[in-house]
Amino acid sequence: LSSSLEYCPSNFISSGINAEYGAREHFRNLQLHLKETALKHMPSPFNNLDKKKSITAPNLNSFIFFKVKEDTNNVLIDPRGDPVDLSRDEIHISKFLPIATLLNERKINLV
Repeated sequence: LSSSLEYCPSNFISSGINAEYGAREHFRNLQLHLKETALKHMPSPFNNLDKKKSITAPNLNSFIFFKVKEDTNNVLIDPRGDPVDLSRDEIHISKFLPIATLLNERKINLV
């Protein structure tokens, strides 16, 4: 079993430059596969892979629900209001942007 793992393609591309080449090659193959199997059958406005048109940016001003994972003091949820203290297991609603850092710090979870 261990000798068969030595020749596995994922082991071949798992180091350094080969990994980058492997990832690029995989992306090109996936793109070609999508074009050949699905996109060529779509109407003309939808039959290309243009990243700028197909990926939309999230609305950072939309309201979200979040649950507090750990006590956090002096959090400014509303720029027009006063800072609040967040206690563990509380559920709040807020715009996404003011609490994005708490999400990155894993102090809250989106609900």
